[in-house]
Amino acid sequence: MQSLIQGLEQPSTYSPCPKVYLNAQTGVCVLSGRSFMITPYSFYKEILDWQEAFIKMPKRRIYWCLNLGFVSIGSKKMLLRLLKQLREYKDLGGEVAIEWIVAQHDEDLINEIREIALFSNIPIRLLHPEARSSKQTHTI
Repeated sequence: MQSLIQGLEQPSTYSPCPKVYLNAQTGVCVLSGRSFMITPYSFYKEILDWQEAFIKMPKRRIYWCLNLGFVSIGSKKMLLRLLKQLREYKDLGGEVAIEWIVAQHDEDLINEIREIALFSNIPIRLLHPEARSSKQTHTI
């Protein structure tokens, strides 16, 4: 199984697709940017396929860092599929950690994340980059 990297080598531009980093050796996965493409299925399908292959390997830890400042409705549906896949993996004994970087004052995005965590039935730890202490993080 190989790692998957998309967009990390490109200069930072205003893109409807987030940057992707998936490392099969470490289990570290990152989505960073904004996700509002017209057809999110084709974008997220490759990520879902990669994750499915990863979780079929002997039980290993998978860590997702989401640094998405905006998620469209279509992208939200695909993220729900991704997180439900992680929920199934966790239910089978896999170790899963999910963190989402979000500004403390971005109540709209925090509410979206809460909804995503609720519907996927998996905890998401919120990280606030402007916070100086771990007291400013919480799990939803």
